[in-house]
Amino acid sequence: MTDPTSDAPSLDLPVPDRALVIVAHPDDAEFQDGATLAKWARAGCVVHHLVLTDGSKGTWDPHKDPAELVEERRDEQRAAATALGGTGVVFLDWVDGELPVSTTGRGQVASVIRRLQPEVVIGHDPWKRYRLHPDHHAAGRLCVEAVVAARDPGFHRDQLSAG
Repeated sequence: MTDPTSDAPSLDLPVPDRALVIVAHPDDAEFQDGATLAKWARAGCVVHHLVLTDGSKGTWDPHKDPAELVEERRDEQRAAATALGGTGVVFLDWVDGELPVSTTGRGQVASVIRRLQPEVVIGHDPWKRYRLHPDHHAAGRLCVEAVVAARDPGFHRDQLSAG
């Protein structure tokens, strides 16, 4: 709650009608944006999650079966999104640790943006210093590039005729 007598700027931004959070891995959205997503959902925002990788390297157990881990992480991501009031989760299933910044990836992300038509898109900051995980950096780049591609009908024209 902001103090109406204060001259300090408010950090309370207007709640969008639709939001999309684009992240590299299952659990990234909750770590970086969980409170905001829950607050917006509680206020009526339709919140979608887009997870770019399969999460197959998301354990410290070297004996964990990667296929089992992928299913566990998908289930956990769906449960976390639901707990925060999210509407749905889309998985692109790029291999964890191998997310490329590519025209193909940009097109896949742009397609989701075009379909969901969010007012706000949240993603990893691709310019953040010391961004150590290559998937976080790549996801941030793909997010920015896909927002540009989704708004411009000159990019990925095949998507326009498909719907």
